[in-house]
Amino acid sequence: MRAARTTIVLGIALLVFSSVSFGYSNTTTKQVFTSMLISDMQQVLGSISSTAIGYSTETITLQGQSVSVIRINFSHHSAFLIFRDPTTVFYTQYGSTKIGTAYKSLQMYGFIQSVFSPSCTKVDDFNHQFRGSRAYIDDDGDAILEADLYLSGGVAPETVSDFVLRYITAFIVFNSLF
Repeated sequence: MRAARTTIVLGIALLVFSSVSFGYSNTTTKQVFTSMLISDMQQVLGSISSTAIGYSTETITLQGQSVSVIRINFSHHSAFLIFRDPTTVFYTQYGSTKIGTAYKSLQMYGFIQSVFSPSCTKVDDFNHQFRGSRAYIDDDGDAILEADLYLSGGVAPETVSDFVLRYITAFIVFNSLF
């Protein structure tokens, strides 16, 4: 009896797994990202219906390496969307196949420079109240707020825009503590 249940469960799991779409989908299924090109992210950011959010693509030096980022500007603040875990992909654009770099994870990063030393207690309180991000004080004494989104299991564009909007909300609250 146990073997029959296992077979049924595996059969259902295979049926569900086979219906999941990966990568770029056709017109009959919803688009799902397992990695993103920078242009994909620009498209997602463009779909956020808010005139209070602006963005620009930049290259910055982070830990001694040049990294592609999107600077997101909101409410007199800026945060960086950092592209992590690069992979080489083939994609189609305007009817031709191209090769490019896509990224398997995204990281939001923002900091608050303060004349006064940020309170560890405030940072700890924030971490206890908010899920999905982490706050800490770096070696320079700046208060940092980070959040990560891993794409490997596949995420919809709405999930990516929700990730950005949740981070912005968390950062505004985080900033109000200092």
